[in-house]
Amino acid sequence: MKARGGAESAAASRAQVVQLGLKALTELARRKSERSYLQFLDDGRPGSAYPTQRALLESHSPICVLFGGNQTGKSRTLLHLDAWDLTGNYPETYTGYRFHRPVDIWIVGETNELVRDSLQKVLFGPDPLKPGMGGLIPPSLIDGKPTTRHNISGAFDTVRVKHISGGTSMVSFKSYAMGRENLQAWTGDVVHVDEEPPKDCWTELQMRLVARHGRMRMSFTPIELGTDVVELLMDEENTDVARFFLGALEAVHLGQSHVDKIKALRLSPAETEARLYGRPSSKIGKIFRGIDWDEVAFPRFPIPKDWPCLGALDPGYDHPTGLVLAYKDPASGVIFVTRTLKRSGLAYHHHAKEMREWPTSRWVFDPALNQGEKSDGRSLTELYNQELEPDWRSIPANERLLQMANNDVEAGLQKMQELLETGMLLIFDDLTEVFDEFRKYRRTMPKNRNGEVVGRARIRKVEDEFMDCIRYIVMASDRFEIFEKSRPWWLELKQRPQDMTCMRGY
Repeated sequence: MKARGGAESAAASRAQVVQLGLKALTELARRKSERSYLQFLDDGRPGSAYPTQRALLESHSPICVLFGGNQTGKSRTLLHLDAWDLTGNYPETYTGYRFHRPVDIWIVGETNELVRDSLQKVLFGPDPLKPGMGGLIPPSLIDGKPTTRHNISGAFDTVRVKHISGGTSMVSFKSYAMGRENLQAWTGDVVHVDEEPPKDCWTELQMRLVARHGRMRMSFTPIELGTDVVELLMDEENTDVARFFLGALEAVHLGQSHVDKIKALRLSPAETEARLYGRPSSKIGKIFRGIDWDEVAFPRFPIPKDWPCLGALDPGYDHPTGLVLAYKDPASGVIFVTRTLKRSGLAYHHHAKEMREWPTSRWVFDPALNQGEKSDGRSLTELYNQELEPDWRSIPANERLLQMANNDVEAGLQKMQELLETGMLLIFDDLTEVFDEFRKYRRTMPKNRNGEVVGRARIRKVEDEFMDCIRYIVMASDRFEIFEKSRPWWLELKQRPQDMTCMRGY
């Protein structure tokens, strides 16, 4: 009996040891799971950060943008950084920017449903009834019950997260679909932007960070440079922005088959480049690059009477009619744009009357003027000529006041770029509408009704009247007589530095 009792006692002891061991292993697994979000920077671990992701995480720039193809890990990268900032727990090897206090973060995406199904799911797990289970931030660090959106099942509004300092951080989920007005009246530390936002929402979100000198981080696939937000982010003169490019070729977890599928889709070159390399195509977007606009803008001064001048007409049909006047310094060959006018809803004879009052003996015009006809069959060229020079038919074509422009678009744009770069094309700095057109002038990828890219990049034909007129003028610059060059006397009029308010935000 004694032996039997001893055996039972030993079995109970072993069972207790096993139970304690299982409990210890469970606790160890729990602790390991709760620290998994800190292991993203551990070298050699499955799913650890790629070099581009690591570079972004360790950046100290106030605006960090991760451009990348689909499924490359853009959003997850920024969500790891959100988790570190919210909890105050950073990886031991982390050298990036740190918050040493609780933070208030907004995570913003395209729609509330997409934010719930992607960003919220990664950060707090797939089950909204068990917040933290399976997410980057463990349940033990969630303070209280998350508030939810009444009209969207399972969507969190705000979650309180325990901070290592003993305080509480806040993270709220928003969407662009809410509109700009619903992204106001908040001051925070971080805005995490997922996918490209509308320009007005992006501007408003930036304003939410001003008071606390907050930080913005963004991730999206930059299909084209043609949007205002991408243009501003890609502007190399904006030193507050750090740009990172994560393509499918670096994201090896996708495999070669993913890369092969992208190549087999026969997408446009711009879209293929964006999805493989994470870079917006340089063939689309802002047309005039690398220009020092402070140098292009020149203070207004009286033009000498002996300087030759030339006017340009861009007639409007479904868009405004534009007029531009330019003078050329005969000593240096520099062209000055001095006067502009843009008007809508007026017939040709109103524009012709205005042209007669401008101090020029010659106008160049868009050849498309020949295509517009009135009810009597006459072209707009004939109608404008009749208004400007009633006896125009008896005047040789090369001596008429109205002359056809060279409409070689690409050659004209290249010449404009060269003249702007070399200081041979200057613009009076009070012509703010001209600088505004330069800012908006870009190539875009044409899309069909389904949003699919079709065809090649083309110039965005909106608010380009002055751009066309200036192009006509520079292509007709050989009509200006240039004498022996000397140092222009007007250089002394330029003051440095100059407040270029007309190009702010370019």
